[in-house]
Amino acid sequence: MKLEQNERKIYLAGFFDGQGFVQYNFLKDSKGRTKFNVAFYQSGDREKIDKMANIIRSLGIKVSIYEPKRKKGKKREHQIYITNRKDTEKFLRMILPHLIIKREQVETALEKYDSYKRGLKND
Repeated sequence: MKLEQNERKIYLAGFFDGQGFVQYNFLKDSKGRTKFNVAFYQSGDREKIDKMANIIRSLGIKVSIYEPKRKKGKKREHQIYITNRKDTEKFLRMILPHLIIKREQVETALEKYDSYKRGLKND
């Protein structure tokens, strides 16, 4: 079954509401870096997370997949990260109209990012 573009956005918004989060810190760390990224966690087999990553990629957004080492007997966990600032912004603006639970969190992150970008232009 092939999802239309709007259906993919709605699906991703639902997944983000349940399994995703946005991180941001626009104060430079000791290495001069700032943070603005999105991540999803999914336990179980890699096939599910690969499908999710492919849906995100189909919308023109770069993603990375990580599988952290787990203690023996623990379920495997996979993580999808969107770390490029422009892709993070694009993704969040794309799913924002469809968010329910994390709408306020995403709106705040985007407001902070917009303010950060304005600050860069004024430097």
